Amino acid sequence: MEDIITILNNQRLILIKLDRIEERLIKLENTQDKMDSHIDFIEDVYDNIKHPLNYVTNKVNSYLQLSGSNNQQLEGNESKTTHE
Repeated sequence: MEDIITILNNQRLILIKLDRIEERLIKLENTQDKMDSHIDFIEDVYDNIKHPLNYVTNKVNSYLQLSGSNNQQLEGNESKTTHE
């Protein structure tokens, strides 16, 4: 008789643990759904701003490259005028 009581107690404990696991799994699924929504939002925002952002970045880089070559030319001209 003790064996049956032990088995039933163990079964009850297993069912309690299984219920807790199920509750955690449901919470995890809800959290995952929220993260999926957030990731979708971020991707949509990025898709909307990546082209304008690339345009501005390219313009700034072009300006910096031109500005850098102008500075080198100015520095080269100054050194010639000081030596003459």
